[in-house]
Amino acid sequence: MKSKLLALAVLFVASSNLIAQNSNPIELNFKYKIWITTTSGNLIKGVLLSVSDSSVKIFPGTYGDLKKQKNYTIINQDYSTISEIKIKKRAGWLKGMGIGALIGASPVLFGEAGAYVAIVSFPLGVVVGTIVGATSKKKFEINAELQNFNKFRHKVSKK
Repeated sequence: MKSKLLALAVLFVASSNLIAQNSNPIELNFKYKIWITTTSGNLIKGVLLSVSDSSVKIFPGTYGDLKKQKNYTIINQDYSTISEIKIKKRAGWLKGMGIGALIGASPVLFGEAGAYVAIVSFPLGVVVGTIVGATSKKKFEINAELQNFNKFRHKVSKK
């Protein structure tokens, strides 16, 4: 019983990774949704295209619009006009689901009683992990300062 549940958890996580890797090449390059609050209080949202030394390029639509190559004017936003940036990684819910599944299946390692606990904790871990992964955003306070913008640029380019 223990080995069956563990094998099921490994199979689930492996299949989740395969689903995440089967994306079109255009989608692999653009992995962040972005929300920018300007110093004047306006909100700009879209898909992060690139980050340079002093600005960000944003496609002001959705991933679907980008894939369909709809005509939108690309926004080039200079750091001196940015107050705050929030980003959300694409398919974050999938990573959260995988982590939640592993945590939920971990009681299996403690014998037969753990396997019974895993019957409840595995689906709970999957649900909670998916919710956390789907709703998590990273926030960067820029406040029109180049040093803060460079921290953001370093974090985004590192991943």
